[in-house]
Amino acid sequence: RRKMRHLQLDRPSAACRLLILEDCQEAKKMIRLGDIVPVKARLRAVRKLGRWLRWRRNSAKDLVPAATVLEGFLWALRSEPEVAWTAQCTLFHAVRAAGGTGQSVRDGTRGTVSRLLLNEPTPFPMCLPKADPETAAKYEEALRHDVVHDFFVQLRSLTLIDPGYGEYPDCMEIDLLRPFVRLLGHSFDGLEKLRILGFEDAGMVLILPYLALPRLTSLKI
Repeated sequence: RRKMRHLQLDRPSAACRLLILEDCQEAKKMIRLGDIVPVKARLRAVRKLGRWLRWRRNSAKDLVPAATVLEGFLWALRSEPEVAWTAQCTLFHAVRAAGGTGQSVRDGTRGTVSRLLLNEPTPFPMCLPKADPETAAKYEEALRHDVVHDFFVQLRSLTLIDPGYGEYPDCMEIDLLRPFVRLLGHSFDGLEKLRILGFEDAGMVLILPYLALPRLTSLKI
């Protein structure tokens, strides 16, 4: 069965391309419908798109419609925190996936993701982590990775979303996020437009003092 599947992928038919396209479009549609579709179904759709995106050897043969897949991720990143965080993790792992030999970074998954996200006309949406030790550690670890850091350095517009920190800035849980926030605040060297969405007092006190934005020209709160 593996040999037959390998042969089919080496010599893909028009029907094979169409089936993959339809599968990606269906997953994107489920994510785009938002609250109409249950969260678990949207999470499955995000993970499905991630599997297609990581399939880099065949993506290089134009079997996987990268633009459709990444459009689905952009809709997921605009969703509630659970869906957005899953999309962020999936993209993070996809760009780290080993590609085919002889394939440049620009032509591979990492280059495709960066070009389409950086050229997206709306601000890149980033939901901040929940205030618990495990989540804070995961975000900080991801931000220290070169792929994530390089992407943030190139961003021109960004929307930061408060996941619900509340109104009490001296809360002990908020202090867990300070190492991550210090690192995040110095990751946007090229940022020109920033939108602060849904922030209450705790979020303002946590985030704003650590933002170093030398090229910022527009701030909306």
